[in-house]
Amino acid sequence: MSSTSNPDDKGKNGGKWTGCLYFLLADKKWGRLNPDEVSKYFRDELHADEEIILFSEIRKYNLGDEDNQRVWEESGGCDGGRPYPKRPLRSSGGLIPLLKSVAGWFGYWHEYTIVRSTNWYWSFEKNSTGIFVQRSKNLIDVHCYFAGEARKEDRSEGRSSVVAFHENILDVGKWIVNRGELSATYHYTERNCHHFASLLYEAITRTKGNRRLDNTE
Repeated sequence: MSSTSNPDDKGKNGGKWTGCLYFLLADKKWGRLNPDEVSKYFRDELHADEEIILFSEIRKYNLGDEDNQRVWEESGGCDGGRPYPKRPLRSSGGLIPLLKSVAGWFGYWHEYTIVRSTNWYWSFEKNSTGIFVQRSKNLIDVHCYFAGEARKEDRSEGRSSVVAFHENILDVGKWIVNRGELSATYHYTERNCHHFASLLYEAITRTKGNRRLDNTE
């Protein structure tokens, strides 16, 4: 596994698809895994086969307006218990800034999947570079931050579920590889963060059709 501190700006807008899975290491660099390395790394280094999945949720955060981000931070930000602004959006300078503020509030969202396992919290997300995975003993580290940078206005997408199928995080890694998610180049409307988060969540929770971690159709 190779490592990098900045794979195409951590996969933000405009990155080039690499077909790799990135895992955030203790030094805040990204470990880069090719598809044939994922299962072994998850099993041998992360002991993911010992991490039984207990809960999952889809979350989202705003990639847009900086003024709204400042309001959100001033109101307390994402503290693990209150990931919503306490004060309404504000805009100064007339109609155009107000419209930009509204557009930033309703658009430019990035979605990702949170998983709680036996001993860890995990985040799984797709962006324009690859699929990124974080792990921490503290929920706030994975749902309030991405590689140490605050997620803007982080909130629940609306779907969450307790999980009791006795599957583990290694099963998630295998699902990502076996379903061909690392070869599914990012597309802004068809194969984006929302689609990946939904498919993974539905496979973990078995809440839609035949989707499950051991079924990659």
